[in-house]
Amino acid sequence: MTIHTSSRQDSQLSNGIAPIAGASQELVDVLQKIVRNAGALLDVDNCSVALLDDGGSSLVTLAALQKQGRRPRHTRFQQNEGVAGWVAEHREPLIINDVSRDPRFKRLGRSPISSMVCVPLFDKEEFIGTLTASSPEKAAFDERKLRMLIIFSEQAVLAFVNARQAEISQHQADQLEMLISLSQSITTRLQADDLYRTILLNVRRLVPAQSIVIYADQQRSQLLRPVAEISDEEGVACSQEACAASVKIGGLRGESININSSTSLEAWAALHRHPMLSAPEQGQQDADGATETGATSAKMAIPLVSKEIVYGVLVLQRPNAFTSEE
Repeated sequence: MTIHTSSRQDSQLSNGIAPIAGASQELVDVLQKIVRNAGALLDVDNCSVALLDDGGSSLVTLAALQKQGRRPRHTRFQQNEGVAGWVAEHREPLIINDVSRDPRFKRLGRSPISSMVCVPLFDKEEFIGTLTASSPEKAAFDERKLRMLIIFSEQAVLAFVNARQAEISQHQADQLEMLISLSQSITTRLQADDLYRTILLNVRRLVPAQSIVIYADQQRSQLLRPVAEISDEEGVACSQEACAASVKIGGLRGESININSSTSLEAWAALHRHPMLSAPEQGQQDADGATETGATSAKMAIPLVSKEIVYGVLVLQRPNAFTSEE
């Protein structure tokens, strides 16, 4: 591994959105422990971890320590922007002996910084982020400290990956338990209203959404008619009693949908018997740059099929896009 030593400056970081999708508080806590230990290893007060975002285009700082325990605001920056961005682009460690002579450095806070060290983080051979430390003293990092940080970073990645895999396994176990519970509940519900309520409440637990609607297939009229709905403004978790009270059955205001409609996601899902997704779209802008219409919601349409017969469609909506896992 090549070591690049410089006497120049850190990043063109722009204020960003913290934490990246999928980074739970438990995983952030693991990263926070990593930066504490890295700081103790190098005897410095400033250390941070940035991970590649879901799109793989930018780094997001998820854990950081500063002098007297202050934590800086999260930052997002593109690869090859700044010290961490340079390391992300070149996949090589970097030492900066004097940041005042390095154009890649940009001061983000008030903490005095004179030298820096940054190493790439790899999960097997896949780049996932960077680990950076800084010091108010010039030339505070030599090749010995760099080797120490590289060895530490390899162990740190193992700790983080193991924590992430454990969390994923627990999440999948919880989903499986929920699906089994849902299946058992459905088979014991003989009345349509009870069945609709059970489906809506359990689907809401599986996939957060602002609105979930069940459309029944009226085969004779070739229409999908809304028969049950659960909705709120925030799409957040609620108590069982509150959620149950928000379920509406019968007399819904939504219009019926022709199953042969070429513009309806619900119709396409029913006609092709396949789940359909649509991403949220921003409204059109006029000549002055003003938005004429608001952003549309993301939508997921799932056909309700048994023994090749379509009984209806389950439709979920929310502002942010649905994932393939969901």
